[in-house]
Amino acid sequence: MADLAASHEQALAAALDNLESSQGADWEAWRWGPRNSIAFEHPLWEGFDLPPVDRGGDRTTVNVARPGGGPSFREILDFAEWDRSVATSTPGQSGQPGSPNYGNLRQMWADGEYFPLLYTRDAVESNAAHRLILRPDR
Repeated sequence: MADLAASHEQALAAALDNLESSQGADWEAWRWGPRNSIAFEHPLWEGFDLPPVDRGGDRTTVNVARPGGGPSFREILDFAEWDRSVATSTPGQSGQPGSPNYGNLRQMWADGEYFPLLYTRDAVESNAAHRLILRPDR
């Protein structure tokens, strides 16, 4: 039994050393998020990477995200009034680096905020930022 206790003490000491080296000596300042951040790395060029987002929780937490995965899209649908539906996604509405919408949803997603998920034509048209019309080449 003494060997087991010594083993646990060694494991605890090693864990504390690791945390102190990565998060500093002030235990009150330690945060889970920086050790569990989600990176938004572009597959082709690191110049298109977006800043990481700190995430809390563990495998028993609803909506947990961890390095390498997690829920990136969520929606809440209101079947009684479709235009009251909301959604969240990350990192942005556009996959085109340089677009103002490339990372525009990242912080909302990180903060657990939602945007309107409009459905009816009137609601969509009255909230549209712009309109893109595609015409076939004749």
